Amino acid sequence: MSRLWVDVSDLFGHHGAFSRPSGIQRVIFELGQALAATDPDEARIRFVRASGSAYLPVAWRTIAQLFLSLTDEAPPHQPPLTTALQLQFEALRALLAIPQTLRPPTGEHGTPAAMERGDTLLILGAGWSDVGQVARLAALRQRHAIRIALLVHDIIPLLRPEWSDPIYAARFRQWFDGMLPLCDRLLANSAFTAADVARYRRTQGLPDCDIPLIRLGDGFSQAGPGAEISHGINRPYALVVSTIELRKNHALLVDAWQALLARHGPDAVPALVFAGREGALSHDLMQRLHATKNLGGHVILRPSASDAEIAALYRGCSFTVFPSLYEGWGLPVAESLAFGKPCLASNATSVPEVGGDLASYFDPLDLGATIACIEAILGDPAGLAAWEAEIRQDFRRTPWSHTAEGLLAGVA
Repeated sequence: MSRLWVDVSDLFGHHGAFSRPSGIQRVIFELGQALAATDPDEARIRFVRASGSAYLPVAWRTIAQLFLSLTDEAPPHQPPLTTALQLQFEALRALLAIPQTLRPPTGEHGTPAAMERGDTLLILGAGWSDVGQVARLAALRQRHAIRIALLVHDIIPLLRPEWSDPIYAARFRQWFDGMLPLCDRLLANSAFTAADVARYRRTQGLPDCDIPLIRLGDGFSQAGPGAEISHGINRPYALVVSTIELRKNHALLVDAWQALLARHGPDAVPALVFAGREGALSHDLMQRLHATKNLGGHVILRPSASDAEIAALYRGCSFTVFPSLYEGWGLPVAESLAFGKPCLASNATSVPEVGGDLASYFDPLDLGATIACIEAILGDPAGLAAWEAEIRQDFRRTPWSHTAEGLLAGVA
């Protein structure tokens, strides 16, 4: 009987560097949890992590405990590396060609996974952070004739490298170019990402191939509707959930809020909450916020909010905003709708696939249009309430179990 081996190495690597998960780690966990539920005895689906030139089995309970440590209320187990230090560390490892070796978790053995001909190894995460991945997969494929499947979240560093650290963009290109000829199956999280991948394959002289779409679930399971925690904000606010980086376009909202405050006064403008850590190329924005004292206190930073805190922030906000310039999917848009909250979103790339007719869209390159979109909300509280009621009535959630089913069908 052939097996599906699911690579969760990215969770272990992320856990060593950051105190909270980002979008890709959430997807790995939610998909892994849904896959594990379909095969509780691990007869057909097994989980593995990279260790040197091999993959080692990992029990799902270990993975769940590890992810919980990234999302709970306890302080991080160790001070997280800053983004700059993380990039320097990974660049040094790449320069020295040191493979990513992950210490076996407590209670886990070090015997390599017994992969056999006909088995499939599924890569769900940020494989570009694992310097030795391409060489490891090539050797496994040659030795055991396994199939390799890759879920592509986006290829933004290839297409728009100016939004990434140069070291990161170069590493991503090297990784993806190495992965393409190894993969028997490519899957994508949106039609937009699938089209990006198909175009890039053609530039590399590779033949067209079928790229199944895997509709991601919405919401996150670690803090469900019953989680009770105060977000500590005692005034109306708009919410932005994402890492603070150049591509995510937080600077547009700071410009918009500065104009709104000048035009309408502080009492008429809600606070703007950024829930997310600092990421790539965010220094100028953070310096600007520091110099203006966060626009006189109107911008509130929550860089290390737990899942329960993020859930409370979603429930308490007036609306959410997602101004990203380029996305492979756009998970915060789906999360906003899942919490029944109106979302003002960028009309760029894949984002309209996520929000459909229930979100409202603006051009993320047009400050005037963005301000007008926000003013329309602020000037029509009855309309905002009706919009929220429409979302709560019409939004149909995509459970992660449905995503897992689509993934299994796509791999097969």
